Amino acid sequence: MFYSIVTTLPLLFIEGKSFPLINLENVSLLISLLFLGCLGSGICYVAWNVATHKLGIVTTNNYIYIAPFVTMVAARLLLREAITVIGVLGALLIIAGVVVAGLKNTRNIESIG
Repeated sequence: MFYSIVTTLPLLFIEGKSFPLINLENVSLLISLLFLGCLGSGICYVAWNVATHKLGIVTTNNYIYIAPFVTMVAARLLLREAITVIGVLGALLIIAGVVVAGLKNTRNIESIG
């Protein structure tokens, strides 16, 4: 986020347009930004570092691919969105990929030790 802001701000000043997100009257916008900043960036960053320390970088990276599957299930439960056939096929491919990568990672560790 930091680097995207650093690279975007000069373009904003070159265009000479106002920055529409700076509106202290829009409370829902401020709460959304605070939520994304604290939870989406802060807590998730700490959780990622803890997981990397406990599981290792390869295993942690393998599990990041489960995020779209979890998002699909959460959207169904919380937002009542429909799960399509393509979504189910994608979920199966995601789970299969994580399982295969986990098995490959386990074999590599056993061959080293």
